[in-house]
Amino acid sequence: MHGVMRVVMRTIAEGIQNRLGRRSRPLAAVLTIVLLPAVWLLCRLALPADLGLLLFALPVLLAASYVNMWMGILTALAAGTVWSLPALFTGRMLDGPFAVVVNYVAGTGLLVLVACLESARRRAVERQQMLSRTDSLTGAENSRSFLERTEEEIQRIGRHERPLSMVYVDVDDFKRANDVYGHSVGDGLLCAVAGVLLAGTRATDVVARMGGDEFALLLPETGQAEAQRVLDRIRKDLDFIVRKGGWPIGFSMGCVTCAVPPDSAEGLLHQADQTMYAAKKQGKNRTVFAVHPESP
Repeated sequence: MHGVMRVVMRTIAEGIQNRLGRRSRPLAAVLTIVLLPAVWLLCRLALPADLGLLLFALPVLLAASYVNMWMGILTALAAGTVWSLPALFTGRMLDGPFAVVVNYVAGTGLLVLVACLESARRRAVERQQMLSRTDSLTGAENSRSFLERTEEEIQRIGRHERPLSMVYVDVDDFKRANDVYGHSVGDGLLCAVAGVLLAGTRATDVVARMGGDEFALLLPETGQAEAQRVLDRIRKDLDFIVRKGGWPIGFSMGCVTCAVPPDSAEGLLHQADQTMYAAKKQGKNRTVFAVHPESP
């Protein structure tokens, strides 16, 4: 019976996870509140007390995983109280008030432990996911994450017919600066560049380090005119840190604006990269703009 209940709980939890994801904490809180009386009613009608306690772990897991640890603990306290109510009035759980209290403390403590462990597990998973998507040096996203986000945005603009711009940025003569000042200063320079890019873009934009001294920006719902304004502002901030640090570098940028959705993220990235190389061929430290699809 216990094995069957564990399978049922796992199936229900996976179904909730697939439909809910991390998109709506308020919805998770509402589901938690609805599940508490539903589980209590099921326990009163059909289940013995020990299996009822196991089933009460479901709203606790939901709250701890999809809201936060404190919501999970509050749900555990409420679930432990509701689970213990029959014993408080009927004495059927165990004989004697002391035994009832012991059962309440043990059951509630177990549910609180479940909430804490689930919350810790969720934080560890989220941290691992964040690390897998983040460049360890600069804090910008990495190339894998950038391509994934680009694919998502391509699908979205295909549905809503909105513009999309991608920018490829290369630090001109970075190798020379790295050789002259050392790798630690070079790393600091890359972090400063990433900081300017992150500060100069919106929360909905994506900034990624593609490798070495190359960065990329994804600017959703951004046409060429607006992208030019954004890049002019970013270039001024980059020029400021270059002058302040006395670094012998510049920034070649290639910006591609999509009039129609591209076939793939890799294809759009390649076009932005080629546009950036066009800036280098024109003398470096400048921005070249292009549109997608390219003119035949």
